[in-house]
Parts: sequence; C-alpha cells; structure tokens
Amino acid sequence: MKKLFLIFLIFLIANVNAYSPNQIALQGELLNSNEKILIGDFNVVFKIYDSLIGGNLLWQESKYITTDNRGLFYTFLGDANTINLNYDKNYFIEMMIEGEIQT
Repeated sequence: MKKLFLIFLIFLIANVNAYSPNQIALQGELLNSNEKILIGDFNVVFKIYDSLIGGNLLWQESKYITTDNRGLFYTFLGDANTINLNYDKNYFIEMMIEGEIQT
C-alpha cells in the first residue's frame, strides 16, 4: 500500500454557542508519497495523545472520511465518541488511514 502523506489544519472549536466544546473540527488534504491528490472514501482512526512520543492515549474514534476532487476533507472529531479533555495544554493527534499511521 502506498504511504499516504497528510497535510492538515486543526481548528479547535471554542465557541460554545455554535459547537460542542467536546468536538474538534478538522480539515485537511490527503496526498500520496508522490504528492498526488487522493480522492475517495477512507477508513480513518483518529487518536489524541498527551505527548508526541510515548504519550498516553486519551481518546480514540474511527470513522470514514470522504475527500472531494481536490483531496480535501472536513470532519468533526468527537461526534461519535465525545472528547472529554481540558484544553489547557497541548495534545497530539494521530491518524491511521487505511491501516497506516500518519504523523
């Protein structure tokens, strides 16, 4: 399987009136190792850790994401498994796409 590279932006949603504080909006672009856009449906496991290396797993959720014709996706983390974290420190998101860990 081709190694997938991921370029993504993470937006923490703090506006309680618009979104749940227990969700994180995530958008990104999926590219392969040759920087070719990936289009389609992908099984993704999202994980949040408290440290970049050797951290404790704090949260996990599996879902399917669909990219558009530019390889872009948009999803909410925490819509199936609520995120119960204090946002007073840094957290690290790991994505496993089709069984391959992305960093």
